[in-house]
Order: sequence, then C-alpha cells, then structure tokens
Amino acid sequence: MAKKRESIESIVGESSIAKRKKKLQNISKVEEGDSSSEKKRAMFYLSLDAIDALEEIVFLRKRKVSSEERSSVNKSTVIEQLIMAAHKEYG
Repeated sequence: MAKKRESIESIVGESSIAKRKKKLQNISKVEEGDSSSEKKRAMFYLSLDAIDALEEIVFLRKRKVSSEERSSVNKSTVIEQLIMAAHKEYG
C-alpha cells in the first residue's frame, strides 16, 4: 500500500501559502507612496561613513518633529529628499 503524499498546502495551511505568494508578488510590484508619485524598492551599497551620516540625520530629524510625525522620518525619505535636492541643484 503506497502512502499518499500530503501537499504543502494541507500541511502548512492554504491561507499561509497564499499570504507568502502574495508577499512575494508585492516585492516586485511598484508601490504607491504618500505623494502622487510611485515608489519602487532600490538597493545601493554605501560606505560605513555614509551609513553613519544617514543614521545621524534620521536621528536628528526625529528629534525635531512631533511624536506623530516621527514615523514618517526614515532612511528612505531622507535619501529621497537628498537625491531630489541634488537633482534640483545639478540637474
């Protein structure tokens, strides 16, 4: 008598598998940001000095804003603002 193989869905649960598939699909999709512009994930390699400077900027900005606005201050927004300022100046 051969044993019946159980599917991954029956072991882990269909909802769990569906959530993982959806999460993987969302990684490659363009996400809408707070503004009308679209945002997409990008990865760059930075020196340790640049990372330290970025973390210091984020820390200092979080200290200057109210507690409600602190969640909107993060590395991504700081990098985006710096790039856009540089583009405006040099572009």
